[in-house]
Amino acid sequence: MRVAPSTLAVDRSRPAAHLDDVRLTRDVTTFGRALMESPDPRTAIQVAVSFCHGCLQRPAAGWVLDPGTGVAALIAARGLELDQERALTNVVALQDASPSSIIADVVAERFVAVTGADRADQVEAGVALLAIADPSDDGRVVLDAVRSLLPPALQLTETVRLAELQRASLDTALVCIAHELRGPLLASKISIEEVLERTKQDVDLDLLRWSHAELNELASTIELLLRWTVAGRMPRRRKTDVVGLVRGAVGSVVRETGQSRVRVQGPDHLLMLCVPEAIRASVANLVRNALAYSPVGTEVGVVIENRDATACIRVTDRGRGVSTSERDSIFEPFIRGDMGHASRDGHGLGLFIAERMVRAHGGEIRVEPQCEGVAFSIEVPVT
Repeated sequence: MRVAPSTLAVDRSRPAAHLDDVRLTRDVTTFGRALMESPDPRTAIQVAVSFCHGCLQRPAAGWVLDPGTGVAALIAARGLELDQERALTNVVALQDASPSSIIADVVAERFVAVTGADRADQVEAGVALLAIADPSDDGRVVLDAVRSLLPPALQLTETVRLAELQRASLDTALVCIAHELRGPLLASKISIEEVLERTKQDVDLDLLRWSHAELNELASTIELLLRWTVAGRMPRRRKTDVVGLVRGAVGSVVRETGQSRVRVQGPDHLLMLCVPEAIRASVANLVRNALAYSPVGTEVGVVIENRDATACIRVTDRGRGVSTSERDSIFEPFIRGDMGHASRDGHGLGLFIAERMVRAHGGEIRVEPQCEGVAFSIEVPVT
């Protein structure tokens, strides 16, 4: 049976100075079960404090130590007055970063001073600290049980937390992959349908070759996304002509959407050290975004420049634009902003994917103000 932290049952029929071995064994078993069922570190610390106080009938408290700030935050307290708890809520060891051992010593001293105890025993478990006032000699058995069981319990809850984060990361990876699949597959589907509508004597081999190339590009993009979002690493960068890369991305989006109102300007060539699939996908997502959120018949501009060894790719449109308050949030997943309300398509992933891929190259993507519409600027070092 699960025992809630606030109702952890401890037998108090015998005085704390003379602990009964049989009852203590039962209490430790109950304590261990409650610890392992704790959903998070805070709950585990609450269980431990409740166990110490229940067995020893002495004031007990537990904190989480933050070496980065030198602060110990009170998580649980038993056997203390309200004003004593307030005095122990946030104990500051130093104004700057401090090792956990130093913070623990400062917290123990404060605990003794606030409770009026002669001394306090400490139980340290990573960044968790428990203090118990004036424990009896045979109370060592209780403290040894806490020292033995609390660290693995905290490690277990941390493992569960990391597993949940990994699962969330995997979920994001899957939706990103699905997002990147949609465009190239749609473009290839349209191309193949065009071929099927023609007679066998009028098969367009160039169109079939283009579809084949698009599917190859799609396979490369899927592999990139799997390595990046699941394994956490990007493939090796290669010297690539960014101008050709951008023109290829634009051509793919034009065929996918059926809109040929994109104008590309730039030098004949511009070599950049990059993961081609990532930069291509980033540009394609910006162009899709511009076509989706700007009036039909207006021009979408793509300008490629080399500025001080930095490849700059600027995508502009004449849509509704992006408000100042939205310029950061639109790069988060599933956020589309006011400019996206007029369009039924899209899930708010294109800008999220583009921003993450550009940032992985040591570059940045920005929203630039302009009189009409919006401009997204990608800047990535060429080497």
